[in-house]
Amino acid sequence: MALSLDEVPPEDACFTRDAYRSMLDAALASGYRFVAYTETEPDAERTCLLRHDVDVDPEAALELARIEHERGVSATFFVMTRSPVYNAFGRANQTLLREIASLGHWIGLHFDVAFRPDDAPIQEWIAREADVLASMLGTAIEAVSFHQPMLSEVNPSEIRVEGLVSAFDFPGFVYLSDANKALREGSFIRLFRDATIPRIHLCIHPIWWATDDASADPMDLWDRALERTLGRAQAQIVATERAFGTTRRISISRD
Repeated sequence: MALSLDEVPPEDACFTRDAYRSMLDAALASGYRFVAYTETEPDAERTCLLRHDVDVDPEAALELARIEHERGVSATFFVMTRSPVYNAFGRANQTLLREIASLGHWIGLHFDVAFRPDDAPIQEWIAREADVLASMLGTAIEAVSFHQPMLSEVNPSEIRVEGLVSAFDFPGFVYLSDANKALREGSFIRLFRDATIPRIHLCIHPIWWATDDASADPMDLWDRALERTLGRAQAQIVATERAFGTTRRISISRD
């Protein structure tokens, strides 16, 4: 099933908090069940693996987690330990991620499969990072997804780690993503309303949806996420580092 953008009502095509609420409401009205990666059944009808790759902004992730919780929906939030943007174990970010777990969501590891710290098997690094993440966030880590798998020298579909389910291991599901704020299948709202795909594996990046500005382009949303992330880091510095002095004004400009 593929819709051209000309067929999508304007209110369906936007990436906003309200649009995200409408998407979930459409899925629930059509009878979709939202399940964990460890709960899927081969013959289950109208099942959705709802996944969030938390690449950039845990604060945006928590916003979607709260929207989902209000509707009784659970999703898997894949958290990076090597994000170039946020420190998952920093005070503010750890608090945000722990709140996501407290709302009944699952936490997975979003592993940077294109980075090899040393010659140890990649499976060992995945297991180590999953163990550390589980310990720091106080929750079980049972699934792993891979960040930018096309840049890896290893085929992610061939990676198996004992005790972890790979997000690549669900051939019976139709995989859909909002990568780079693109509507590859037209409208996710229309997709769930029509309910012609019984088993959906949906990857949602919170950075695109945690806004009320339907006109914001990806670079605008990156700017906002960077400002929020740097703001959280600065708040900790101000609170703990006397030599830092007063709060700086953070703004992002592009060359």
